[in-house]
Amino acid sequence: MISKEFRRFASVLLLSAVLQGLTAGDCRLLPSVISQVGVYGTMGSYPWWPEEMQQPIIRDMLLTASSAAAPLGLYRSDPAAAAGIHLVQGASAAAGAANHLFLGNNYLGNSLVNLAVKGGMYGGYLACSDDPVSLGRLVTAPVRKFSSPFVWGSVLGFSVLGALSVDREHSVPLWQSDTVEIHGQQYPRAAGIPLFAAGEGINMLITGIGEESWYRGTVYEQLSREIGTGWAKAADALIFSLVHLPQEIVLIESGEMTWGDALGQAALRSGITLLLNTAYDAGGLELSSAVHTWINLALHLSGFLFGGGVLQH
Repeated sequence: MISKEFRRFASVLLLSAVLQGLTAGDCRLLPSVISQVGVYGTMGSYPWWPEEMQQPIIRDMLLTASSAAAPLGLYRSDPAAAAGIHLVQGASAAAGAANHLFLGNNYLGNSLVNLAVKGGMYGGYLACSDDPVSLGRLVTAPVRKFSSPFVWGSVLGFSVLGALSVDREHSVPLWQSDTVEIHGQQYPRAAGIPLFAAGEGINMLITGIGEESWYRGTVYEQLSREIGTGWAKAADALIFSLVHLPQEIVLIESGEMTWGDALGQAALRSGITLLLNTAYDAGGLELSSAVHTWINLALHLSGFLFGGGVLQH
């Protein structure tokens, strides 16, 4: 008898394989596609694993091992780039694993794993792109492209959205609390605010570069060539929502989210994806990665400002 947990795990892998396979297009080197199946399969099925495997260090090892497949395709054309990505991934994964082993599941360890996984997304983009944008230009893009209406308009709009989404019953604004909470850990306000700002700045830059490299620079670019930009926009918006669905099903089953909430999140993600697709059309990967980085920062920092204080009992 096949267990429910195994069926769920298999369904997540199948969903990931179909979605990533549909976007492979004329990408000549498929390790990047294969790695994304592993990444989303691991992330989506994690809450359904057997109890003895419910350790962050096991999940993080599988995540980084999956993403490490992406740069393999680069060995044919650019061994130095592949080696550099593997070095960053390996060092980040090792440091994150050591941090979790000795200090527990915390902000630093999660950030290091994020760096390893998003590095694999950029490696997949390099393996598939004929004319990739350099990492240096993507790192500086949020500053260089800030004058674009796509960027500053997103900062204004998503700052308001982040503030409005705060659960005011279980948190307080920072100016009303001497203590702040970051991923379950409490810090004095004077130390917590710069720690969160610096940590989220780095994390959101890494996320913006990695996800835009894969979703816009690879998925949307390949689909646009095959089916046209209009249909590519619709497909990319749908794919980005669907790959998050397995994680949301877990939240629905636990009572932390309703199907209505999940539909709202899917609509928001689809809308953001369309905005990023349009930014990509207007200014390429540099502009879309800058917009993505600032959207995440605006949401996180405004939410932290209005609800990052610890509720006093």
